Amino acid sequence: MEQRQSAHPHPKKASKPLPGGVVTDRSRRARSNLGRKLIPLTTVAMLLCAVVVWQRDSTAIEAEQSRMAVHAVPIEKFLRLHGSLPPHFPRPFSPDAENPHQKFHYLDSKMIAWAQTADIPAIIGYRQGYSLIIKPNGHAVLIYDKGNLRTEWMSSREFGHAMDEQRKAASNK
Repeated sequence: MEQRQSAHPHPKKASKPLPGGVVTDRSRRARSNLGRKLIPLTTVAMLLCAVVVWQRDSTAIEAEQSRMAVHAVPIEKFLRLHGSLPPHFPRPFSPDAENPHQKFHYLDSKMIAWAQTADIPAIIGYRQGYSLIIKPNGHAVLIYDKGNLRTEWMSSREFGHAMDEQRKAASNK
């Protein structure tokens, strides 16, 4: 018996060539399916990135407020001992106080004197502005309110507005 040679290299898997329209239709459907799968994946990835960056900004704000709380300690001690705010920031209060990376600004003695008599909460100190990614940039501030100190976060816009209002109020007294 003579075996017949096939023109096709794989006779068992031989198939008829597909018409051109069918191949184009199949590739179009494959690209469309790929697009349908990539859009939700990309959306979820972008949302996840946004959540991570939001959390990073929140953590940075909390860290800045914690750093500000360190500066409140000597002021609270002075306040308890003397019943008033110190006219100048008490130094040195800890080895970290002289760290140049800790940019703390205590307001001048005129503003401190006004803060003690003010009817509204007053900013008496602030840290250098901090850049964030999603949330607005801002400052950790130290606020004096009728004998109590607290730290807060203010956006740069809120901080500028609060300081302007505070200067106006202090100059009117």
